[in-house]
Amino acid sequence: MSKGFLPIACAIGVFASACSSSSSSGTPSPPADAGHSEAQAAPPVVDAGAIDAFAGAATEHGVVIDYGTLKPQAGLTVTDNDASTTTDEAGAFSLMISPGSKLAPQVTGPSYSHLLFPESVPAAADVDFGQLVMPSSSTFMLEQVGLSNKMTQALVQLVVVTAPTCASAVGGTISVVSPAGTSFTYFSTDSLPDGTVTSFAAVTPPRPVAVVYNVAPGVAIDIQITHPTCKQAAFPFTYQGKTYTGKVPTMATEPGDYNSAMVMMLQ
Repeated sequence: MSKGFLPIACAIGVFASACSSSSSSGTPSPPADAGHSEAQAAPPVVDAGAIDAFAGAATEHGVVIDYGTLKPQAGLTVTDNDASTTTDEAGAFSLMISPGSKLAPQVTGPSYSHLLFPESVPAAADVDFGQLVMPSSSTFMLEQVGLSNKMTQALVQLVVVTAPTCASAVGGTISVVSPAGTSFTYFSTDSLPDGTVTSFAAVTPPRPVAVVYNVAPGVAIDIQITHPTCKQAAFPFTYQGKTYTGKVPTMATEPGDYNSAMVMMLQ
């Protein structure tokens, strides 16, 4: 898996007209315990205040790329806490974050959806978000229509990163433990949501591997991963200078086309 999300970074992403033929994979019950293939039973959300965060100021940085073309996108606005900047010609951004701040950057721009990152806290002075995929408004709406997501509900793109002990996320499956009433669909190797796919495919990184939809805004999300050889890392876990709490900001997709990312790790 490459550095960063969506990377969801979409932290994060969306998809083409094939969305219209996709169907939900449903929301199966959590799998039974069985060695490395067992789903992690840890709580999905951790209080950020309970994490031993980096004490000093931090710099967060990354590169925003288009979901479809994977090319850098200039002129998009990245905001976190009271800091804001614009991506340069290489799609890069950098923000200074005050000591003690929680991280939850957002990316916006003309003709693009509003991308919400999962909550994290700095674990080092250098916070690397890597490459972040940004869906255009039109591809976001294609995903909306293809998945029949309710406009009053949220979409959450699942980004899976791997520790050195886990060779690949391919073959993993998810169970949405909560909230009730949600659905999910995996992405095909064409990076499209495809209801016939039954596990994580070899999706081109840094795109997400699955999308969870019809999520009530503001609720805690508990997703469990089962994998034949790797194990889900419990929250909080640290990756590239930041510690993820498991909290995912979510908003109704109307009127702002909000597109959330959730980052999970296999180890």
